[in-house]
Amino acid sequence: MDPIQPIFKALYSPLFRPPELRLKVPSIFEKGLPKMLIFVLLFLSYFVICSGIIYDMINEPPSIGSRRDPDGKVRPVAVLEYRLNGQYIVEGFTAGFLFSLGGLGFIALNWSADPQSSSRSRYIFLTIGIFTILIAYNVLIMFLRMKIPNYLQ
Repeated sequence: MDPIQPIFKALYSPLFRPPELRLKVPSIFEKGLPKMLIFVLLFLSYFVICSGIIYDMINEPPSIGSRRDPDGKVRPVAVLEYRLNGQYIVEGFTAGFLFSLGGLGFIALNWSADPQSSSRSRYIFLTIGIFTILIAYNVLIMFLRMKIPNYLQ
């Protein structure tokens, strides 16, 4: 216990009195929140965190960059090269979308293992899950190779 707490309690208890409140819990919390609402909120927060929104708020990078090509023309660039710990805003949101797409693929694989669903729906979820995981993985590896040229070669 903090040794200063009794001193504060002795000084401020006669001066301040906590209010007597009778708060009611909203009716939506009595039954509990819907499961899909909780899932959507968690999944959106996963997308936002994977997109690098904290980095974007602290460093305020531009949405896209630009680079001069050999002809002297200025071309837009969406991927910040040679900096693994830096990003443009569009690059971050694209990477967050691909991470989320891979997560949805794993959720579809989980649904394909449900023994109560029909065989056809299990094959559909299996195909969708494998397809989305492969697409997300390969595009993220492509992003990494764009970000760091000559990586994994």
